[in-house]
Amino acid sequence: MSRLSREIEDLKRGNQIIHVFFKYGFSHYLRQFEFKSLKFIKEKKLEEEQFPRKLRLAFEELGATFIKLGQLISLRPDLLPKKYCDEFKNLQDNVKPFQYTTLKKIIESELKSPIQKHFSKIDKKPLAAASIGQVHCAELLDGTKVVIKVQRPNIRKIIEADIDILKSIARLVKKKINQKIFDPEQIISEFEEYTEFELDYHHEARNVEIIYNNFKNHKTKIPKVYRDLCTDKILVMEYIDGHNLLDSILTKKGKKEVSKKIADTLQKQIFVDGVFHADPHPGNIFVTKGNNIAFIDFGIVGFIGDELRENLISLLIAAIAKDVEGIAAVITSIGATKEDINIDDFRRDLSQCMSIYYETEIKEIKMDEIIHSVITICNDYKIILPKNFVLLAKCIITTESVIYDFDPNFNPIKNAKPFVMDLIKSRYNPKKIFKNLGTNVRNVKNFITKIPKISNDLVTGLEKGEYYVKKIHKDMNILNNEIDRSSKRVSLAMIATALIIASAFLVTLDQTKIMGISLISFIGFSLASLFLFFLLISMIHQN
Repeated sequence: MSRLSREIEDLKRGNQIIHVFFKYGFSHYLRQFEFKSLKFIKEKKLEEEQFPRKLRLAFEELGATFIKLGQLISLRPDLLPKKYCDEFKNLQDNVKPFQYTTLKKIIESELKSPIQKHFSKIDKKPLAAASIGQVHCAELLDGTKVVIKVQRPNIRKIIEADIDILKSIARLVKKKINQKIFDPEQIISEFEEYTEFELDYHHEARNVEIIYNNFKNHKTKIPKVYRDLCTDKILVMEYIDGHNLLDSILTKKGKKEVSKKIADTLQKQIFVDGVFHADPHPGNIFVTKGNNIAFIDFGIVGFIGDELRENLISLLIAAIAKDVEGIAAVITSIGATKEDINIDDFRRDLSQCMSIYYETEIKEIKMDEIIHSVITICNDYKIILPKNFVLLAKCIITTESVIYDFDPNFNPIKNAKPFVMDLIKSRYNPKKIFKNLGTNVRNVKNFITKIPKISNDLVTGLEKGEYYVKKIHKDMNILNNEIDRSSKRVSLAMIATALIIASAFLVTLDQTKIMGISLISFIGFSLASLFLFFLLISMIHQN
């Protein structure tokens, strides 16, 4: 496609986007940007409380890019207010499937060989069809059941073109809105990064493999990836025999059992493995034989480093101890600020927020309310939380919601208490302390070698005033002694000089002579020589 053709297509798509938003009642806001194509369109009044729902409907009509954008927003309560996040959870990503002939062509093009060389069977009817790709059941040549996820034709070009348009819209919107509410350019920037990962199935394959290895010896099922059959547009994984949560029919006891396994699996992913499924909605969780569970769709995965994981444990400990200062310390430690904040005000607001929940019975506490409250306070104080921390917060919210809908009697917080207590015990276990000491021996060594310098700097700082007073006093004494010594040397030198001059005048005096000179001159020269000798010795000793 030529540049001119691309610009024409972008213009057509831009007009389509504008007209869809106008259709759903955003005319007042669109007219602020003076789009000429809208001046003959009849306006529809839109009440502010309708914004989230109408925006969600507009996104669904606009297709893949906007559906994915809405899904990202639903995962990031730090980017938009809660009411929008909640509404975008209802986005429907069911689209008309593309034909089997197209599917076959894509697979053969990607694998560079006929499908018969890799698969003995591929179901023509898809298991699911979404905006990015669709999934089909298949069998390998050895009879192993698998699923094939195939990317829609030309979807990358469509999404990239839409992102270009969204960037232009974001720049316009940013000039007209209060950026304290949200930053449109930041949202589109994050969305671009998010879609780049989702459009590369190699990325998802790596995510699945990491979590698969973490659950090798666990009852929770993670599908195996067949990497030799994967490309950036094809993902081949083990078939999971089971039903998603929405379609599962279980007894009361079975629901409680499954709910506990979901909660326990999440705890392991976060606090043990440091890698977690960031979008565990009901369609991505399967119930398998024996009321075990399985996870699918790893397009969005969060990673937690050792430092952040330790901070999360500290946060849990502080929360259990009702230590608001501890909670505030962890949040300000992991967050970044563009400007100085009043930490006392932040602690006060956080304390007021947390006190509500500390006075509430555990069975009535909702994690989503706590997390949204904390994130709102952080936003108010311009504290920017790490992306993976926010993904984690949303993951916890989603999991709690899933469990509550599946089994309203199950309490995730109560279930987590023994696990948290084990974490605390493990953290202060002497074996772990020594293990961490060994792991960080280089840092410990560096710290120890710096102790003398640190101590010296500290003592020097404390004694600085006294040190300079003593130094001045010492220097004055040295100067005084030097002046005294110098004056004695000058006197000695002057006496010696006088003796030499006087003796020279008396050399020829007519009296007793020694070595051809008068006795007085001899004595004078001798004394002068003795004084000069002492003067020389004194100077040599001083040097």
